Amino acid sequence: MTEPEAPGEFLVSLGTSTFDPREEQGRRRTRLAPAPQRGRGAPDPAQTRIVQVKRSLMASDMARLHAEHGLALTAYVPNLAYVERIDGTTVRRLRADHLVRAVTHYLPEYKLAPGLEQQARRPDGPFELTAVLFDGADTDVVATLLDDIGARDVVVSDPRAIGGLPRARFVLDALQPALRRITDLDDVRFVSAAARIVSDDVPASSVIQSGREGGHQIWDRGLTGEGQIIGILDESPVDINHEFFRGAMPKEAGPAHRKVVQIRQLVGEPLTRHSTIVAGCAVGDHRTQPGSHSNRGMAWAARMTSSTFGMLDASSLITELNAAKEAGAFIHSNSWHRDFGDPAPYTDIDVDADMFVYTYEDHLVLGSSGNRTEQQGPPGTSKNTVCVSAATDGDEPAILRDGRSGPTLDGRRKPDVVAVGTNVTSALFGTADGTHTSTSTSRATAHAAGAAALIRQYFTDGWYPTGEKIAGNAVQPTGSLLKAALVASTVDMTGIAGFPNDAEGWGIIRLQNLLFFRGSRRRFVPFDVRHAQGPTRGETRTHHVTIDDSEELRVVLVWADPPGTVGQPPVRPQVNDLDLIVTAPSGATFRGNQFLDGVSDPDHLNLTDSLNNVEVVRVRTPEAGRWTVAVHAFAIESLDNGGRQGYAVVVCAALKSNCFVASIVYRDPDHIDVCALRDWRDRNLARRTGAGLAMRALVRAYAVLGPVAAAVVERFPVVRGPLRTQVLHRLARRVDPYRAARHESGQEVPRWR
Repeated sequence: MTEPEAPGEFLVSLGTSTFDPREEQGRRRTRLAPAPQRGRGAPDPAQTRIVQVKRSLMASDMARLHAEHGLALTAYVPNLAYVERIDGTTVRRLRADHLVRAVTHYLPEYKLAPGLEQQARRPDGPFELTAVLFDGADTDVVATLLDDIGARDVVVSDPRAIGGLPRARFVLDALQPALRRITDLDDVRFVSAAARIVSDDVPASSVIQSGREGGHQIWDRGLTGEGQIIGILDESPVDINHEFFRGAMPKEAGPAHRKVVQIRQLVGEPLTRHSTIVAGCAVGDHRTQPGSHSNRGMAWAARMTSSTFGMLDASSLITELNAAKEAGAFIHSNSWHRDFGDPAPYTDIDVDADMFVYTYEDHLVLGSSGNRTEQQGPPGTSKNTVCVSAATDGDEPAILRDGRSGPTLDGRRKPDVVAVGTNVTSALFGTADGTHTSTSTSRATAHAAGAAALIRQYFTDGWYPTGEKIAGNAVQPTGSLLKAALVASTVDMTGIAGFPNDAEGWGIIRLQNLLFFRGSRRRFVPFDVRHAQGPTRGETRTHHVTIDDSEELRVVLVWADPPGTVGQPPVRPQVNDLDLIVTAPSGATFRGNQFLDGVSDPDHLNLTDSLNNVEVVRVRTPEAGRWTVAVHAFAIESLDNGGRQGYAVVVCAALKSNCFVASIVYRDPDHIDVCALRDWRDRNLARRTGAGLAMRALVRAYAVLGPVAAAVVERFPVVRGPLRTQVLHRLARRVDPYRAARHESGQEVPRWR
């Protein structure tokens, strides 16, 4: 017996239409003209269909549908539908499949953005549009049609080789009947307004580090951005002749340049103020005063790539992000947004940003929230990016000064974080070393990118887990881990009701709250799980930490979600849904993003967040003892990466850090330090060497003594001193909890050095 369908359970929203695919299944498609002649060997887009299934698919279901029917299952559309390119024979087979509810045409009315006419009209009368194409589109066919209907200023970009969607930007003097002919073309996926780009034009660095002026605790440790490259996309090229960026030799941008490894620009593009200011906030450092100029950037020892809006309009966001990646950038700063309406809808720019971060897991993209009198928009409002607003530059308490509040049109929380952007002094273009002071989210976004570079350097230089720089501990963090770390570092701001909220997001960045250095009481533990080792639908991954005292516990889950379907009205673009569940030693359970009075509420046991791919648990006075952090894959709707979804978790608290001490070994055998030590022991103690034999004897002695006797023996200085000096201290420097976390999650564990 078939269960009755809940009202609205299978409704699909595309363009200006909301419909039930089963009711549309028998509707015939009428064409204005026969399908155009296609290029040789190109796929046939006339068979673009919507395939809706009866329930959320397991990984085994996806594998079968892919094998039996050739479905890609990568272009997900809520609810329970996929956009597929299939022939008539496959349609008939699918309609007979027990998992398939309906198969219907992808009709022209599904391709139009709501409010298109008003948003696309330029002040001088014509309409400026963007047509996003299907992955199998023939761009020559599209260009020919646009020429036939009289479109002008046509720019076709094709970033499919790097994971983007092809598209065409063009101008029409009149929408009809041209628009109907465009949407009738099978290659066209969605048509929207070609929105304009808006530039979101101190002792900021010290406030971001510590929350007070003059506090450079992170810089003072040696984390200055050295070895990091930030990609900056802005109005114009950076002024490479300003002393903040100028190199002695060579003077031209390139891999050997002191500051600028690449400049991408159109011929004749003039310099503008905005680009040089934001570049100075991120990486600026006076050539003759290295590391000492009062207005140096947040990551003053880092370098940068520079790309322009002209290049963006001539290609696509994913093309420019990829170019920065090829030049060595892992962090990408965008102090601008595109206007598509308020609140911000999910657009092709969002798809580009989300696809890039999802595909290239080691990368992080940031974007501004727009200034207070403007709109929010992509790339900051994309799912996988970090959206940044601006705060004051003085000592605590921090006050929000600029930035557009969310949420997005589909209800996601934006901005994500706040950084200092008020009264910021940075490099002024066209001068030798002049400066300019102002307030904007542009400056805040560049500062947040610099903060992310410092966090990335913490991992790539090997500061984790010992709090000391050890080259052998160097790891490559994912962009999700960097985003989770930024969120985990934040503090609530004053003068804003509620926490979290759509004005400050998760609060203002304070790196000192996160980064652990030897001697600190507060520590953090990351669990960085890549897509290939991520959970499948219904699977739960668990991690354990032990808390020493009642300092605040914060747990942050972030995942890079596959791109949503462009052109949805206010329906969630989320594809995969992970849930964060944190359990205390007493059994009290806290779910991600379920807050009451600014802290996690254990009474919200049945509530989950299906909109955001950032989930947080915050416990002000946690119990001491062993806590369990669980990540549950509630829904995995994409077959990408074999139906798996990677994620990153950051846990911040007063965590126990002892290593190979009897009380830890016996009372908490699953402690992350003990897991790492056990892994090291299993790999190394089998060797028939003096050290190996001695360590095996020690392990066996502990096993014979038992926990109580071992703890007593270790109380005697004559035993404890030599033991820790000769054995435990040496091991502790080599044991890395990060490797234990990777081992626990099924990832390949790097060889010990």
